[in-house]
Amino acid sequence: GWFSKGAMYGFDPPVKDDINLTAEWNSESGEFYIVHTEGQVEFNIPSTGSTNTNIIIELPNDVNISFGSDTIQSASGSNIQASMTELDGEKFEITVNKNGVTMNGAPMDISLPFTPGKGTPLVYYYPDSGDRILMGGEVDKGSSTIKFRTTHNSVYGIVYTTPTDPGDDSGDDNIFVKKSSKGLDRNELIAIIAATIVGALALLTIAVRRK
Repeated sequence: GWFSKGAMYGFDPPVKDDINLTAEWNSESGEFYIVHTEGQVEFNIPSTGSTNTNIIIELPNDVNISFGSDTIQSASGSNIQASMTELDGEKFEITVNKNGVTMNGAPMDISLPFTPGKGTPLVYYYPDSGDRILMGGEVDKGSSTIKFRTTHNSVYGIVYTTPTDPGDDSGDDNIFVKKSSKGLDRNELIAIIAATIVGALALLTIAVRRK
């Protein structure tokens, strides 16, 4: 990743205005963190990027975007713009562009925050039209985040399943959620159960009449 060329501390008097710091790309392996206090960031990936380097973009509210070596190589020599917009209902609009064009097709890992105690969190993708789609993800209870992999800019949201026992906090710290093409919400599950009960009662009534 990048490293600073020269000291980044010990300024006397303290620096209050904008300054320019020189950075060089380290061709060795490692992780490079980009921390931004606002919802967007822009940087360049050198054409000599390492195949063993990860780029981790830390955005506000514990939202992270990570690029692995494959994505870094595919974006070698490009300008990257990444942004996050927090929407109502624990939804997040994630946008990553390469040289001003949507960077679809390149894998990236996204980590989103969830609210503890509301049930098991699941990440859903909300397309412009049609039903929401369940994404695979890994829940980390320690940091109250869920990480999933995607290849496109989209709106992603957190949906909670109702726990069997709200007071039960047992289980592993990391829970893997398998990917599905479509998830069933609570109303759909209730409808399925109700239809099953009605069908069973109908069969029982027929059996009694035949006797």
